[in-house]
Amino acid sequence: MPALREITLQTAIRTAQYLRIADCLVRPERRSHFIEMQKTVWQTGMAASMLAGAFWQDNSRFLVTTLWASKAAHQEYIDTQFPLLQKLACPENDLSAGVHLPLVPKWTVIAKSEGAAIK
Repeated sequence: MPALREITLQTAIRTAQYLRIADCLVRPERRSHFIEMQKTVWQTGMAASMLAGAFWQDNSRFLVTTLWASKAAHQEYIDTQFPLLQKLACPENDLSAGVHLPLVPKWTVIAKSEGAAIK
């Protein structure tokens, strides 16, 4: 299992050029499985290549986001790591859709001090 890299959210936002968003509708009876797979399979499996990631829950709807250095970095993950992780997590039993968005660095707004809130 790859070691989780230590990176601040602000550093990830400054560096990222690609954001993957999965807007997931999860069957109620699969919520526990979905959450467990996020923690044990996806988070650990992507840790070596993604900059940062998080997920939020509202009943049976989850928003899963990951920041990547580039679209190419995400594609390399898709080509090399994703097939095994997909086999382990069986997401087809849990979720329905995802959206990919390129990030425009000029649109990123970061507070000047590292300790300040992101605006």
